[in-house]
Amino acid sequence: MDPYDDTMFNEGQLRVIATELDELIRDCPGDIAAAAHEIMDLMQFVKSSQHGQMVFSGD
Repeated sequence: MDPYDDTMFNEGQLRVIATELDELIRDCPGDIAAAAHEIMDLMQFVKSSQHGQMVFSGD
């Protein structure tokens, strides 16, 4: 448990999240789909780096 609410995803977890984001993009309205697209773009950047991890800091 992180007292600062930081969340970290490794490469394996990002593959699962990508599937879920694809579903959001397909099934949800514009703003949610746009946010999911932005996260997918960040994930592509993380995947392109060696041993990349995606970290969300705080709330």
